[in-house]
Amino acid sequence: MLRLYLIFLVLSLVKAQFNCSCSPLMYKMQLDFSSYCPPSNVTTGSTTGISRIQCFIDSDGNNKTPILISSYRISELDGTLLPVRVKNVQNVSLFDGDNVTFMSDTNANPGFLSGGIQVSMTGVNTDSQTVTLDSLIQFTNRCNSPPFAYGDTVGWLRFVSLCFIDLY
Repeated sequence: MLRLYLIFLVLSLVKAQFNCSCSPLMYKMQLDFSSYCPPSNVTTGSTTGISRIQCFIDSDGNNKTPILISSYRISELDGTLLPVRVKNVQNVSLFDGDNVTFMSDTNANPGFLSGGIQVSMTGVNTDSQTVTLDSLIQFTNRCNSPPFAYGDTVGWLRFVSLCFIDLY
């Protein structure tokens, strides 16, 4: 009987360790063309909500600051970093200070544990050259460790409103 109890206890601890997350249900991000990669105000590591951030801004020329965004793609990723929900927006004109929102798959599937998000944006700079942002944000899925705080930036995105849920 003690052996069964210990097996149950170990399985419960393993389940609690991996079925726990503090991920956003909804992201509201404000475009901030003065922000760059890598972000200086987001803490990463095993004791935070984000394990790693990869962020790149590229341009056809030297000017990497856009004046407008013409398209973007936001993908929510599963634990193996495969896309599970994608928002692909083309032919838009978004300017510095405009907002972009994204609804997590957790809204439709409360048991879903997000592995992170990937954001790609394409815009144009004052020299009419293409400017791109590519970022990958991988979550740690630590209990009670939200990945973002109000005002955190990753590339041209400033996180201004996040609705969180703790999954236990």
